[in-house]
Amino acid sequence: MQEALRTDGADALLVATNVNLFYTAGRVFMGFIYLPAEGTPWFFVRRPVGLQGDTVADVRNPNRSQSCCVTPVWPCPGASCSNPTI
Repeated sequence: MQEALRTDGADALLVATNVNLFYTAGRVFMGFIYLPAEGTPWFFVRRPVGLQGDTVADVRNPNRSQSCCVTPVWPCPGASCSNPTI
């Protein structure tokens, strides 16, 4: 998938529907997958609770989701954004 993204000139893919989550991650969960053209995918999970890993962010609580990553996953869209959040 990442090779196809690079070939098409896309920066990343955001996967949100159950069937596409299943085909991308091998399981269904309530959340999103951020798949960059280069690098490691990020999983933004609302449910089920308990999915863990270095690239899994719990987004059930909006207050926690803003600080889930020390470094932004993707570049901040716009020059005026000084505090990127997810």
